[in-house]
Amino acid sequence: DLKYNNDIDSIVHFCYDMNFRMMWDEAIKSVEKYEGNDYSYIVCTWGKSPVFFVSERETIEKRFLFKKGDIIYIMSTSIPLEIFEQKKDVVRFIDFLNLVKVYEEGEYIIFASLNQVDFKMPIPQMLINITLPSTSTSWYANYVKFANSIKYDKETKKYERIEED
Repeated sequence: DLKYNNDIDSIVHFCYDMNFRMMWDEAIKSVEKYEGNDYSYIVCTWGKSPVFFVSERETIEKRFLFKKGDIIYIMSTSIPLEIFEQKKDVVRFIDFLNLVKVYEEGEYIIFASLNQVDFKMPIPQMLINITLPSTSTSWYANYVKFANSIKYDKETKKYERIEED
């Protein structure tokens, strides 16, 4: 589905670079990097409430990105809650483990993710399990729409908007 930027480096860049993520992910209210570099950092992600009766959520996690051969790995996990002050009217959820592997397999790019998360939501787990797959589908559709609207030059770190015909 990707017309441009259809390589594993660009896919990871659009998902994990804070400036790009804010341009396409409607579920994110803000993303703030506290410290680190492009490959190892502490980040706070503040998500909008999925439904009116649930407060907004944030997580603060340490994240590591590394590449081995033609495979990109990303690992993140929440840091202790007391290290950074929690925002007002926001519930801090726990990301126990988040593992991502991005690689090419034939003509496909595989973005495999394994998560263990406590969203701290007052919703039955069964309901969360039912709604999560549709959330992933809309997340992917938003990502593809964004990725097809720009051409990104990784060397100069500049992008050009593509106008729809």
